[in-house]
Order: sequence, then structure tokens, then C-alpha cells
Amino acid sequence: MIEFRQLRHKAKLLIVSLINFVLGKLWGRKNKSFVPKTLLILRLDEIGDYVLFRNFLKEIRESERFKDYKITLCGNAAWKDLAEAFDKESVDEFIWISKSVKRGIEFEAKACGTRI
Repeated sequence: MIEFRQLRHKAKLLIVSLINFVLGKLWGRKNKSFVPKTLLILRLDEIGDYVLFRNFLKEIRESERFKDYKITLCGNAAWKDLAEAFDKESVDEFIWISKSVKRGIEFEAKACGTRI
């Protein structure tokens, strides 16, 4: 049986790997420098939550604070078609996370007592 500490360590490694994956997609592996005026929106929830949230993408894009930013949406692949069809004007780049990867993250996080 896996100890709690081992499970927590594995969960941390999985989350760090996911963050590195997303950052690698944003800035590429060769260029690890800071990219100014970049906004990453991370939404791994289900389609209903996305439908409610997507109304704010236009507001974010048009806001004074983020109007000049490159906006990247990292989301659940379940609503990929919907987002790419209706929100491409508000989002510059999409990164999709498959459900199997998301379930692994949730499993590891729940085992550590962390809520995602």
C-alpha cells in the first residue's frame, strides 16, 4: 500500500509536469524566458461550466487590463469543438487536456486532500 507521503509526492510531480507541459506549449522548450502580456486561463471543468464561463471571455479580451495580452485557454478536450467554433475571436491559442490526464490529476490531488 502506498503511503500518504508517497501519494502526495506523486501528486505534486504530476501537477508540476502538467504546468511544465502547458508552459512548454506556450513558450516552447528552447525559449524559457518570461513572455510579457500573456494570460493563461486554465479551465478543466465540464462543458456546462464552460458554457457559463465563456460569456466572460469577450469581457476579458475587451477589458482595459488585458486588451493587449495574448490569451491562451487551457481546457478540457470535451468542449474543444465548442470553444474553437465560438470563442476563437476572444482566445489567441488553445491547449487541450484530455479527460484521462485530468482524471489522473484529480485522483492524485484527492488522495493528498487537495481540491482542484
